[in-house]
Amino acid sequence: MSIAAPAEGGAIPDQRAFVHLLPSSNTLPTRAHTLIHTSQSEAAARGVQWLSVTSTPQPGSERSLPKWDVSLTLQGSYTQVKAVLAQATERTPPVVIRRIEMRRAANGSDVEAELALMLIGQPGLGGER
Repeated sequence: MSIAAPAEGGAIPDQRAFVHLLPSSNTLPTRAHTLIHTSQSEAAARGVQWLSVTSTPQPGSERSLPKWDVSLTLQGSYTQVKAVLAQATERTPPVVIRRIEMRRAANGSDVEAELALMLIGQPGLGGER
């Protein structure tokens, strides 16, 4: 998926054109499952501990797009955690990274990372506009 750069002179593309570039909102549950599964698989393959996950659908409205929030908490080396995040977001585009918080883990050598991710879809599921 590619999003067009602003037109010459800095004009921002039409918002409706942007929305049509997004995947269908009908795919949000499947994409959320794929993001979680990919993250779990990548974490296991790289020796990263999977501490927690939450997954919450956010229906759209007249003023907002439908979304699916996914929060992950991982523990491992900085390099390992970064690789898990990179693989998960590459395999489930488009993913918005809303927040990343890292702190030194209790063992002193790893980081504990809280990742807040968001998947966005086109309006249309369940009567959304």
